Amino acid sequence: MSRSGSQATANLDLADFGEPEAHFRVGGYHYRMLQIGGFIGVVVGLGFLGLVGVLAFFGGRGPQGPEWSALLHGAVFAVAALAAGAAALVRSRGYRGLQVLVCSQGLVCMRDEGIDPVPWPSIRSVHRIPKSVTGVSHSWQPGVQLVLERVDGTKIVFDETLSNLAHLRELVEEHTLDPLLARALEKLRAGEIASFGQAAVSPEGIRTEKSSLPWTQYGAGVAEHGQVTIYDEHGKPFCKLDASAVPNAHVLLALAKLLGSAGREKSISEGLSS
Repeated sequence: MSRSGSQATANLDLADFGEPEAHFRVGGYHYRMLQIGGFIGVVVGLGFLGLVGVLAFFGGRGPQGPEWSALLHGAVFAVAALAAGAAALVRSRGYRGLQVLVCSQGLVCMRDEGIDPVPWPSIRSVHRIPKSVTGVSHSWQPGVQLVLERVDGTKIVFDETLSNLAHLRELVEEHTLDPLLARALEKLRAGEIASFGQAAVSPEGIRTEKSSLPWTQYGAGVAEHGQVTIYDEHGKPFCKLDASAVPNAHVLLALAKLLGSAGREKSISEGLSS
């Protein structure tokens, strides 16, 4: 932990958050590649812009025909490389110095400019957003983001520049499951629908835009490989949803397991009251 991070922690009463369980900080392969890639992008962009300018200026009568087309393409490439490199450097600078403590009562996000305490009850949405499998993954663009939305609407975004992001997500989902599941059950008891992006849960079953599955026919649900998949009682996929379109996927799966079991036993009311 850096000296500034230690000083920041000293100014926060950690007793309100319980004992720290895990510590995460910016660094590792993704962060280094972000910095290196950003620097290379800026240098290459400026170099190509300079080259294009020199060729255009000393081209005698000026570029003609194919020469002009080549210079234009070179300028476009230079601007793109410069923009990508600058964006990567800005992104790396925004995460510089970030440290995250996971405690029994919440997260403590520490930056050079201050501390952002995040109690677990203040989080209303945990959203894992993987990059599309059809996209090109590189160090300048995050492959996975973990987005925490608070009840006041503000968001905290983590990505792979933070060491061991997958473990952080597991801890966040573990600590937020009970309070978020309780809120979802309260909605259902009140006769409302619990929404999870492209999926919705009611006392009767789970539904998507295309179809619905009664709890008496529910089988299982899993979240893996960037997808949330719900299976019917015969093991046939009822739906496959992109994880980026399903906030609180861990709550959806827990709720479906609870009501699915109750549905098979014809005791939905007991499931809602548990």
